[in-house]
Amino acid sequence: DKLLDLYEAILAQPAPGTYKPQHDADINGIMDQLCSSETDSARLAKFFVEVMLDPGRDVVQRDYAIQHLRVVCRVLQDGKRSADGDLEAASKMACDALFEVVPENTCCLAGTALLALAEIAGRAPATADQGVVSRLALERARDAQADEGIRVTALLVGAQMQDPDALTVAWQILDANDQSPLRLAAISALAAVGNQDTVERLNRLGAADETERKALDAAIRRISGRKT
Repeated sequence: DKLLDLYEAILAQPAPGTYKPQHDADINGIMDQLCSSETDSARLAKFFVEVMLDPGRDVVQRDYAIQHLRVVCRVLQDGKRSADGDLEAASKMACDALFEVVPENTCCLAGTALLALAEIAGRAPATADQGVVSRLALERARDAQADEGIRVTALLVGAQMQDPDALTVAWQILDANDQSPLRLAAISALAAVGNQDTVERLNRLGAADETERKALDAAIRRISGRKT
């Protein structure tokens, strides 16, 4: 059975000496094939949830599972494919699992989960209040103990969702942090949700280097180019 072979190939342990980047790429390709072959979206969601929540599995595979679950969630909410189970129940199960991953500090998993939640915010019962997702994202962005990559993604998700608190978090980061990726993310967040007061404050902000200077100039132009 082709479908069973795909499921088993994802769960199989790599052979000794397997080149990991190639194995990771192969797993991603198999997950793509599974998404295009499996007509039972609820079954597919359950499988990806089990992979992403398994701390014993390779973190790259867990991240791929989240990325593919993001696609499945869209299908579940569109209701255009069949499922043996309840589509709404499967959608809730997937959302709940994504919320469960967000507090993790393992590699990029929390950031990937937040991106998935932001995409389905307002479309599923578990994310009916979009503010739940943006507040969770900004909570992670504030966490000084979190991985820098998680904080960057979390802040940008909060800004993308137009949460006004993203302004406060961005300024806190610029005031207290000297890590370039995080500072650049803060400037991008300010560009997304800032107003004329933000422009004035950005004009007074000293740039750490030429890259940051260009980011500041771009943010000022973006804010000034829209009505605020």
